[in-house]
Amino acid sequence: NTVQTYHVGQLSGQYFMVIEFVNAVASARCPELHLARGLAYAHPETDLTGRPLGIVHRDGGPENIMLAYKDDVKLTDLGIA
Repeated sequence: NTVQTYHVGQLSGQYFMVIEFVNAVASARCPELHLARGLAYAHPETDLTGRPLGIVHRDGGPENIMLAYKDDVKLTDLGIA
């Protein structure tokens, strides 16, 4: 339930992220369950050694919940989490 990040890099002094395209609309209203599911996936993530990454989504509002046209719900805007 989170938008996949494929690559993070730097080109000519500019940072960029390559993320999954979600054919969706931002939600003005979304069941809290889907938001909680996306956050529950991201928050306990660890690095390769098992150390917690401490990911916190600082803007879990409706504009960052994508309702996909194929019955999927994705949490987005985790770039600075």
